[in-house]
Amino acid sequence: MKKIVVLLMVCLVILAGCNTDNETSNPSQASNKSKDTELDLMLAQTRLEKKTLFLEKGIVMSSTEEFYQFPGQSQNIPTWEDEDYSFFYECSKAYVDYIKEKHGFDPVISQQCLDPRMNAIYDDSDKGVANGYNNEDIYLVEYETQDENVYSYLVVVRENDGTWHVIHEGLSYKKGE
Repeated sequence: MKKIVVLLMVCLVILAGCNTDNETSNPSQASNKSKDTELDLMLAQTRLEKKTLFLEKGIVMSSTEEFYQFPGQSQNIPTWEDEDYSFFYECSKAYVDYIKEKHGFDPVISQQCLDPRMNAIYDDSDKGVANGYNNEDIYLVEYETQDENVYSYLVVVRENDGTWHVIHEGLSYKKGE
């Protein structure tokens, strides 16, 4: 009987040792998760500030440089400084119509994407779902879903004729992610 108990204890110790959490066995993954958590907190704070200004005071803040000072932010995000008003109207109409049609509501909070993990598309030679488009023809949008403080991302692209349309919705611009 003692041998059976000892054998069971040895098996439990071995199984417990084999079932360690990946975070403790792979420090780089733990570090990446920690960085993602910090970034998510920074994004949430910035989004809340912008949302509060909009809802309480009717102030719409543009996504200026100060809002792009997140770790790892792309330095290749187009500024579209030379575009006229119709550029922004057509682009925003494309994604607002998409959200209304697909999800059945008008997005209260939608803006140019702040998240550097998505904005990496502007640095990446593999543009994933937007392969074949130049940076100036890709516009990333983040919008608050019907669940408060939950954001989704849209990849909006401009065709040769100047029309904009949504080609992807998700948490990554990479195919299959």
